[in-house]
Amino acid sequence: MYKHYIKIDKDKNVTQTFSSWQTHKFDGKEIFLEDSVNRHFHLNIMNEEGLYLYKYKDKKVVEKTEKEIYTVEVNTKIEKDKALKDLGQSDKQMSRALEDVIGFMIEDGKKFDKSITDLILVKKALREKL
Repeated sequence: MYKHYIKIDKDKNVTQTFSSWQTHKFDGKEIFLEDSVNRHFHLNIMNEEGLYLYKYKDKKVVEKTEKEIYTVEVNTKIEKDKALKDLGQSDKQMSRALEDVIGFMIEDGKKFDKSITDLILVKKALREKL
């Protein structure tokens, strides 16, 4: 017979599951759940976004609702991360475009000292607006 345990964080999210044979995981913070004939105890405790799917409530492991998983703070963070990723892509595209313009200026043999400064200022202004 094996004993199944969980660990939780300060918000009661289930952060780890394990069985009594995994003695290296014991640190005094584990919570006993049940006796079982199964040697292994495993839940997919996180989704693909790294958000916890289970909580410890009334001495039981219960699945969190969508509303509990996707709080306003979490949704805001997801949107912010997406915006930063998009901004990074925009910045790369802008840099490539500026490199192309500078390349054309050099190829045409134009004097570009002042123009390159202007391009850098435009890039900075665009970055600040995004």
